Amino acid sequence: MRTIRIVTRAAAVLLAAVMLAGCPAAPRVRPVKMGPAGTGPGSLDAARRQLEGKWELVSYQLVAPDGKATPVTGVGTLTLDAFGNLSLDAHAETKTGKMLPMSMQGRIVIDPQTQSFALADIDASGQPLPSAQVSPDKRRFYAFQGDLLQLEIRDAAGKPTGRSSWRKLE
Repeated sequence: MRTIRIVTRAAAVLLAAVMLAGCPAAPRVRPVKMGPAGTGPGSLDAARRQLEGKWELVSYQLVAPDGKATPVTGVGTLTLDAFGNLSLDAHAETKTGKMLPMSMQGRIVIDPQTQSFALADIDASGQPLPSAQVSPDKRRFYAFQGDLLQLEIRDAAGKPTGRSSWRKLE
C-alpha cells in the first residue's frame, strides 16, 4: 500500500512537471493606445449627426439619361436615427393626379469622404416612380445648404438619376 502511494505521488509530480514544462509563457502584449474616435468635421460621427433627424420633402426631380430634369410633385418624410436606420414614406403625384405611395425601411452605410451613402437591408414597398431611377441599389450623395439636405441619386456610371431637397423638422 505504501508503494502504491509513493508511485501515485511520483506520477502526479511527474505529470505536473510535464504540464508546466509544456506550456511556455505567452508573450506579453500590451494594448496599443489609440486616440479618441474621430468626431470632428468630415468624420463618420459628424456626418451621422448631420443626417440624423426627421426631414420633410421640399422638392424632387427625376433625371432622364439625357440629363433633362423633370420635377415630380409629392410629399414625403425621411427619418434617420443615430444608428443609421432609415425610414422613408412618400407619395408622388402622377400626371393624372393619382398619388402613388413609396416606402422604404432599412439602414444606410455612410462614406463621409465622398459625402455619400448606400442603402442596405432595404425593405421597399409601394410603387416607386420609376423604380430604375430611384432604386435602392443606387448611391445617394448628400450636401447641406443652409437648413436643406440635398440628395442626388447616381447610377453606377456616376450619372444623376434623381435629386431631392429636404428640410429638417426635428
